[in-house]
Amino acid sequence: MKAKAKKESGYVLLFDESLNREMKKSQLDIHIRFWNDNQVNSRYLTSFFMGHHTAAQIYEKVETVCLDIGFQNLIQLSMDGPNVNWKLFSIAQQNIEGQTGKKMLNVGSCGLHILHNSFRAGCASTNWELGNALSALKWLFKDVPARREDYTEVTGTSSFPLDFCHHRWLENVEVAERALQILPSLKIYIDAAKMKTVTEPSTKSFKTAQMIVQDDLFEAKLNFFLMVAREVTPFLKLYQTDKPMLPFMSEDLSNILRSLMEKFIKPSVMKNATTTVKLLQVDLTDPVNHMDVTKLRVGFVTERCLEEHIKKNSGAEMDEDGSNQISPCKKLVCSGSKGAPQEQRSKHTKTHYCSAAPCGNWPH
Repeated sequence: MKAKAKKESGYVLLFDESLNREMKKSQLDIHIRFWNDNQVNSRYLTSFFMGHHTAAQIYEKVETVCLDIGFQNLIQLSMDGPNVNWKLFSIAQQNIEGQTGKKMLNVGSCGLHILHNSFRAGCASTNWELGNALSALKWLFKDVPARREDYTEVTGTSSFPLDFCHHRWLENVEVAERALQILPSLKIYIDAAKMKTVTEPSTKSFKTAQMIVQDDLFEAKLNFFLMVAREVTPFLKLYQTDKPMLPFMSEDLSNILRSLMEKFIKPSVMKNATTTVKLLQVDLTDPVNHMDVTKLRVGFVTERCLEEHIKKNSGAEMDEDGSNQISPCKKLVCSGSKGAPQEQRSKHTKTHYCSAAPCGNWPH
Protein backbone atom coordinates (compact mmCIF):
# COMPACT_ATOMS: atom_id res chain seq x y z
CA MET A 1 0.00 0.00 0.00
CA LYS A 2 2.80 2.39 0.89
CA ALA A 3 4.47 1.52 -2.39
CA LYS A 4 1.28 2.39 -4.28
CA ALA A 5 0.90 5.69 -2.44
CA LYS A 6 4.55 6.52 -3.12
CA LYS A 7 3.99 6.15 -6.86
CA GLU A 8 1.06 8.56 -6.91
CA SER A 9 1.43 12.31 -7.42
CA GLY A 10 -0.13 13.11 -4.05
CA TYR A 11 -1.54 11.65 -0.86
CA VAL A 12 -3.35 12.81 2.26
CA LEU A 13 -2.69 11.68 5.83
CA LEU A 14 -5.67 11.49 8.18
CA PHE A 15 -5.09 11.24 11.91
CA ASP A 16 -7.30 11.13 14.95
CA GLU A 17 -6.73 10.66 18.68
CA SER A 18 -9.00 8.85 21.09
CA LEU A 19 -8.77 7.22 24.50
CA ASN A 20 -8.05 3.51 24.46
CA ARG A 21 -10.03 2.47 27.54
CA GLU A 22 -8.29 -0.89 27.84
CA MET A 23 -4.75 0.50 27.84
CA LYS A 24 -5.69 3.83 29.48
CA LYS A 25 -3.61 5.64 26.89
CA SER A 26 -4.26 7.97 24.00
CA GLN A 27 -4.45 6.07 20.71
CA LEU A 28 -3.28 7.91 17.60
CA ASP A 29 -4.71 6.31 14.46
CA ILE A 30 -3.24 7.25 11.09
CA HIS A 31 -4.90 6.59 7.74
CA ILE A 32 -3.82 7.41 4.21
CA ARG A 33 -5.89 8.59 1.25
CA PHE A 34 -4.62 8.51 -2.35
CA TRP A 35 -5.60 7.97 -5.97
CA ASN A 36 -5.55 4.33 -7.12
CA ASP A 37 -7.02 2.96 -10.34
CA ASN A 38 -8.80 6.24 -11.06
CA GLN A 39 -10.54 6.38 -7.68
CA VAL A 40 -9.82 7.61 -4.16
CA ASN A 41 -8.72 4.93 -1.70
CA SER A 42 -8.60 5.36 2.08
CA ARG A 43 -6.63 2.81 4.06
CA TYR A 44 -5.60 2.31 7.66
CA LEU A 45 -1.83 2.70 8.13
CA THR A 46 -0.87 2.33 11.77
CA SER A 47 -1.56 3.32 15.37
CA PHE A 48 0.57 4.69 18.18
CA PHE A 49 -0.14 4.59 21.91
CA MET A 50 0.90 7.72 23.76
CA GLY A 51 0.80 9.18 27.24
CA HIS A 52 1.67 12.84 26.74
CA HIS A 53 0.79 14.03 23.26
CA THR A 54 2.06 17.52 22.54
CA ALA A 55 2.09 18.80 18.98
CA ALA A 56 5.82 18.03 18.67
CA GLN A 57 5.34 14.48 19.94
CA ILE A 58 2.46 13.79 17.58
CA TYR A 59 4.50 15.24 14.70
CA GLU A 60 7.30 12.75 15.46
CA LYS A 61 4.84 9.90 14.85
CA VAL A 62 3.51 11.50 11.67
CA GLU A 63 7.05 12.05 10.46
CA THR A 64 7.89 8.39 11.06
CA VAL A 65 5.07 7.41 8.70
CA CYS A 66 5.94 10.03 6.08
CA LEU A 67 9.60 9.05 5.92
CA ASP A 68 8.60 5.74 4.33
CA ILE A 69 6.38 7.37 1.71
CA GLY A 70 8.11 10.70 1.16
CA PHE A 71 7.17 14.22 2.21
CA GLN A 72 7.32 15.57 -1.32
CA ASN A 73 3.87 14.24 -2.24
CA LEU A 74 2.04 14.98 1.03
CA ILE A 75 -0.60 17.49 0.01
CA GLN A 76 -2.80 17.68 3.12
CA LEU A 77 -3.22 16.68 6.77
CA SER A 78 -6.82 15.83 7.59
CA MET A 79 -7.61 16.44 11.25
CA ASP A 80 -9.95 17.67 13.98
CA GLY A 81 -9.74 21.25 15.21
CA PRO A 82 -8.07 21.28 18.68
CA ASN A 83 -5.24 23.79 19.13
CA VAL A 84 -2.67 21.01 19.48
CA ASN A 85 -3.54 19.78 15.97
CA TRP A 86 -3.17 23.26 14.49
CA LYS A 87 0.22 23.54 16.18
CA LEU A 88 1.14 20.19 14.64
CA PHE A 89 0.05 21.45 11.23
CA SER A 90 2.26 24.53 11.64
CA ILE A 91 5.28 22.40 12.57
CA ALA A 92 4.68 20.03 9.66
CA GLN A 93 4.18 22.90 7.22
CA GLN A 94 7.48 24.51 8.20
CA ASN A 95 9.44 21.26 8.02
CA ILE A 96 7.93 20.15 4.71
CA GLU A 97 8.53 23.54 3.13
CA GLY A 98 12.15 23.40 4.35
CA GLN A 99 12.69 19.91 2.95
CA THR A 100 10.77 20.09 -0.33
CA GLY A 101 10.08 23.77 -1.02
CA LYS A 102 6.35 22.94 -1.16
CA LYS A 103 3.43 23.73 1.11
CA MET A 104 0.50 21.54 2.05
CA LEU A 105 -3.05 22.65 1.33
CA ASN A 106 -4.86 24.14 4.31
CA VAL A 107 -8.60 23.61 3.98
CA GLY A 108 -9.37 23.92 7.66
CA SER A 109 -10.18 21.21 10.18
CA CYS A 110 -12.96 18.63 10.26
CA GLY A 111 -16.16 20.25 9.02
CA LEU A 112 -18.30 17.75 10.91
CA HIS A 113 -17.17 19.17 14.23
CA ILE A 114 -17.69 22.76 13.03
CA LEU A 115 -21.33 22.12 12.18
CA HIS A 116 -22.08 20.03 15.27
CA ASN A 117 -20.57 22.69 17.54
CA SER A 118 -22.31 25.53 15.68
CA PHE A 119 -25.66 23.84 16.12
CA ARG A 120 -24.93 23.20 19.80
CA ALA A 121 -23.98 26.89 20.26
CA GLY A 122 -27.26 27.92 18.65
CA CYS A 123 -29.27 25.68 20.95
CA ALA A 124 -27.38 26.92 24.01
CA SER A 125 -28.19 30.55 23.14
CA THR A 126 -31.94 29.92 23.55
CA ASN A 127 -31.84 28.80 27.21
CA TRP A 128 -34.30 26.06 26.25
CA GLU A 129 -32.03 23.41 27.81
CA LEU A 130 -33.09 20.88 25.18
CA GLY A 131 -29.92 18.85 25.66
CA ASN A 132 -30.59 18.42 29.38
CA ALA A 133 -34.25 17.67 28.74
CA LEU A 134 -33.65 14.96 26.14
CA SER A 135 -30.85 13.46 28.21
CA ALA A 136 -33.04 13.38 31.32
CA LEU A 137 -35.76 11.47 29.49
CA LYS A 138 -33.30 8.69 28.70
CA TRP A 139 -31.91 8.57 32.24
CA LEU A 140 -35.41 8.38 33.70
CA PHE A 141 -35.79 4.83 32.37
CA LYS A 142 -32.18 3.73 31.90
CA ASP A 143 -31.32 0.53 33.81
CA VAL A 144 -34.50 0.70 35.93
CA PRO A 145 -36.60 -2.37 34.98
CA ALA A 146 -39.36 -1.69 37.55
CA ARG A 147 -39.87 1.86 36.29
CA ARG A 148 -39.93 0.68 32.68
CA GLU A 149 -42.56 -1.90 33.61
CA ASP A 150 -44.68 0.76 35.33
CA TYR A 151 -44.43 3.00 32.26
CA THR A 152 -45.43 0.20 29.89
CA GLU A 153 -48.30 -0.87 32.12
CA VAL A 154 -49.96 2.56 32.43
CA THR A 155 -49.28 3.77 28.87
CA GLY A 156 -49.65 0.55 26.89
CA THR A 157 -46.47 1.30 24.92
CA SER A 158 -42.94 -0.07 25.03
CA SER A 159 -41.45 2.87 23.13
CA PHE A 160 -38.81 4.57 25.29
CA PRO A 161 -36.56 7.65 24.92
CA LEU A 162 -33.32 7.28 22.96
CA ASP A 163 -29.77 8.17 24.05
CA PHE A 164 -28.88 11.84 23.57
CA CYS A 165 -25.45 12.48 22.02
CA HIS A 166 -23.81 15.49 23.73
CA HIS A 167 -20.83 15.87 21.38
CA ARG A 168 -22.58 15.43 18.02
CA TRP A 169 -25.77 17.40 18.35
CA LEU A 170 -26.93 17.02 14.77
CA GLU A 171 -27.13 13.26 15.26
CA ASN A 172 -30.02 13.75 17.69
CA VAL A 173 -32.77 14.03 15.08
CA GLU A 174 -34.11 10.56 15.91
CA VAL A 175 -33.81 11.33 19.63
CA ALA A 176 -35.99 14.44 19.26
CA GLU A 177 -38.47 12.61 17.02
CA ARG A 178 -38.85 9.87 19.63
CA ALA A 179 -39.35 12.45 22.38
CA LEU A 180 -42.22 14.03 20.42
CA GLN A 181 -43.69 10.60 19.74
CA ILE A 182 -43.78 9.54 23.41
CA LEU A 183 -44.72 12.93 24.89
CA PRO A 184 -48.43 11.98 25.35
CA SER A 185 -47.39 8.69 27.01
CA LEU A 186 -44.94 10.54 29.25
CA LYS A 187 -47.78 12.78 30.46
CA ILE A 188 -49.89 9.71 31.27
CA TYR A 189 -47.02 8.12 33.21
CA ILE A 190 -46.28 11.27 35.22
CA ASP A 191 -49.95 11.74 36.06
CA ALA A 192 -50.10 8.11 37.23
CA ALA A 193 -46.99 8.62 39.38
CA LYS A 194 -48.43 11.77 41.00
CA MET A 195 -51.67 9.90 41.75
CA LYS A 196 -49.62 7.07 43.31
CA THR A 197 -50.95 4.57 40.78
CA VAL A 198 -47.29 3.69 40.19
CA THR A 199 -44.21 4.50 42.24
CA GLU A 200 -43.19 8.14 41.92
CA PRO A 201 -39.43 8.45 41.27
CA SER A 202 -37.53 10.92 43.45
CA THR A 203 -34.82 11.50 40.85
CA LYS A 204 -33.67 14.66 39.12
CA SER A 205 -34.59 13.16 35.76
CA PHE A 206 -38.22 12.73 36.88
CA LYS A 207 -38.38 16.36 37.99
CA THR A 208 -37.04 17.39 34.59
CA ALA A 209 -39.64 15.20 32.89
CA GLN A 210 -42.35 16.96 34.93
CA MET A 211 -41.06 20.33 33.73
CA ILE A 212 -41.16 19.06 30.15
CA VAL A 213 -44.82 18.03 30.25
CA GLN A 214 -45.74 21.28 32.02
CA ASP A 215 -44.05 23.35 29.29
CA ASP A 216 -46.75 24.10 26.71
CA LEU A 217 -44.05 25.22 24.27
CA PHE A 218 -41.82 22.15 24.52
CA GLU A 219 -43.35 20.67 21.38
CA ALA A 220 -42.77 23.92 19.47
CA LYS A 221 -39.16 24.12 20.66
CA LEU A 222 -38.45 20.54 19.68
CA ASN A 223 -40.03 20.96 16.24
CA PHE A 224 -37.90 24.03 15.54
CA PHE A 225 -34.83 22.09 16.73
CA LEU A 226 -35.76 19.35 14.25
CA MET A 227 -36.38 21.74 11.36
CA VAL A 228 -32.89 23.26 11.61
CA ALA A 229 -31.16 19.93 12.24
CA ARG A 230 -32.84 18.31 9.22
CA GLU A 231 -31.57 21.09 6.97
CA VAL A 232 -27.94 20.50 7.94
CA THR A 233 -27.86 16.72 8.45
CA PRO A 234 -27.93 15.79 4.71
CA PHE A 235 -24.67 17.73 4.25
CA LEU A 236 -22.97 15.65 6.94
CA LYS A 237 -24.07 12.40 5.33
CA LEU A 238 -23.06 13.53 1.84
CA TYR A 239 -19.52 14.44 2.89
CA GLN A 240 -18.75 11.33 4.93
CA THR A 241 -17.33 9.62 1.88
CA ASP A 242 -14.08 8.73 0.14
CA LYS A 243 -15.20 10.58 -2.97
CA PRO A 244 -13.25 13.79 -3.81
CA MET A 245 -15.95 16.21 -2.65
CA LEU A 246 -13.79 19.20 -1.73
CA PRO A 247 -14.49 21.15 -4.97
CA PHE A 248 -18.20 21.20 -4.10
CA MET A 249 -17.88 21.98 -0.40
CA SER A 250 -17.80 25.77 -0.64
CA GLU A 251 -21.01 25.97 -2.67
CA ASP A 252 -22.82 23.44 -0.47
CA LEU A 253 -21.84 25.25 2.73
CA SER A 254 -22.92 28.54 1.15
CA ASN A 255 -26.32 27.07 0.33
CA ILE A 256 -26.80 25.87 3.91
CA LEU A 257 -25.75 29.21 5.34
CA ARG A 258 -28.02 31.10 2.95
CA SER A 259 -30.97 28.86 3.81
CA LEU A 260 -30.48 29.45 7.55
CA MET A 261 -29.97 33.19 7.16
CA GLU A 262 -33.12 33.55 5.08
CA LYS A 263 -35.11 32.52 8.14
CA PHE A 264 -34.29 35.73 10.02
CA ILE A 265 -32.37 38.14 7.74
CA LYS A 266 -34.39 40.66 5.71
CA PRO A 267 -35.04 39.65 2.09
CA SER A 268 -33.55 42.96 0.89
CA VAL A 269 -30.25 42.14 2.62
CA MET A 270 -30.21 38.59 1.28
CA LYS A 271 -30.98 39.82 -2.23
CA ASN A 272 -27.78 41.91 -2.21
CA ALA A 273 -25.68 38.96 -0.99
CA THR A 274 -25.24 37.61 -4.50
CA THR A 275 -21.92 35.83 -3.89
CA THR A 276 -20.45 33.71 -1.12
CA VAL A 277 -18.09 36.52 -0.13
CA LYS A 278 -20.97 39.00 0.16
CA LEU A 279 -22.99 36.43 2.11
CA LEU A 280 -20.16 36.09 4.64
CA GLN A 281 -19.96 39.87 4.98
CA VAL A 282 -23.54 40.17 6.25
CA ASP A 283 -23.47 41.15 9.93
CA LEU A 284 -25.68 38.57 11.62
CA THR A 285 -25.59 40.42 14.94
CA ASP A 286 -26.88 43.75 13.58
CA PRO A 287 -30.62 44.06 14.38
CA VAL A 288 -30.98 46.36 11.36
CA ASN A 289 -30.49 43.29 9.14
CA HIS A 290 -33.09 41.23 11.00
CA MET A 291 -36.70 40.64 9.99
CA ASP A 292 -39.50 41.70 12.27
CA VAL A 293 -39.80 38.91 14.83
CA THR A 294 -43.36 38.07 13.71
CA LYS A 295 -42.08 37.31 10.19
CA LEU A 296 -39.41 34.83 11.17
CA ARG A 297 -39.56 31.56 9.25
CA VAL A 298 -39.85 29.01 12.03
CA GLY A 299 -41.54 26.26 10.06
CA PHE A 300 -45.17 25.20 9.64
CA VAL A 301 -45.34 22.81 12.61
CA THR A 302 -43.68 25.27 14.99
CA GLU A 303 -46.03 28.06 13.85
CA ARG A 304 -49.02 25.83 14.48
CA CYS A 305 -47.81 24.97 17.99
CA LEU A 306 -47.27 28.66 18.76
CA GLU A 307 -50.71 29.60 17.45
CA GLU A 308 -52.35 26.95 19.62
CA HIS A 309 -50.39 28.17 22.64
CA ILE A 310 -51.41 31.79 22.06
CA LYS A 311 -55.09 30.83 21.73
CA LYS A 312 -54.90 28.67 24.85
CA ASN A 313 -53.29 31.38 26.96
CA SER A 314 -55.12 34.36 25.42
CA GLY A 315 -51.84 36.31 25.49
CA ALA A 316 -51.81 36.32 29.29
CA GLU A 317 -48.11 35.60 29.64
CA MET A 318 -46.74 37.05 26.43
CA ASP A 319 -46.76 39.98 24.09
CA GLU A 320 -49.85 40.34 21.95
CA ASP A 321 -48.01 38.98 18.93
CA GLY A 322 -46.30 36.20 20.88
CA SER A 323 -42.92 37.62 19.88
CA ASN A 324 -41.20 36.76 23.14
CA GLN A 325 -41.82 33.08 22.33
CA ILE A 326 -40.40 33.34 18.79
CA SER A 327 -37.28 35.36 19.59
CA PRO A 328 -35.32 32.34 20.89
CA CYS A 329 -35.80 30.71 17.47
CA LYS A 330 -33.93 33.65 15.96
CA LYS A 331 -31.18 33.25 18.55
CA LEU A 332 -30.76 29.58 17.68
CA VAL A 333 -30.38 30.19 13.95
CA CYS A 334 -28.30 33.35 14.36
CA SER A 335 -25.84 31.88 16.86
CA GLY A 336 -25.63 28.63 14.92
CA SER A 337 -24.97 30.44 11.64
CA LYS A 338 -22.12 32.45 13.18
CA GLY A 339 -20.15 29.26 13.81
CA ALA A 340 -19.78 28.34 10.16
CA PRO A 341 -18.51 31.49 8.37
CA GLN A 342 -14.88 31.32 9.53
CA GLU A 343 -14.54 27.74 8.35
CA GLN A 344 -16.49 28.63 5.23
CA ARG A 345 -14.09 31.47 4.33
CA SER A 346 -11.15 29.08 4.58
CA LYS A 347 -12.77 26.51 2.31
CA HIS A 348 -14.15 29.08 -0.15
CA THR A 349 -10.75 30.61 -0.86
CA LYS A 350 -8.97 27.29 -1.30
CA THR A 351 -11.31 24.92 -3.10
CA HIS A 352 -11.00 26.58 -6.51
CA TYR A 353 -7.74 24.80 -7.30
CA CYS A 354 -8.28 21.51 -5.44
CA SER A 355 -10.58 19.72 -7.90
CA ALA A 356 -8.11 16.93 -8.62
CA ALA A 357 -6.82 16.43 -5.08
CA PRO A 358 -7.90 13.42 -2.98
CA CYS A 359 -8.64 15.80 -0.12
CA GLY A 360 -11.27 16.14 2.54
CA ASN A 361 -11.51 16.67 6.27
CA TRP A 362 -14.00 13.92 7.02
CA PRO A 363 -11.98 11.27 8.80
CA HIS A 364 -14.66 9.92 11.13
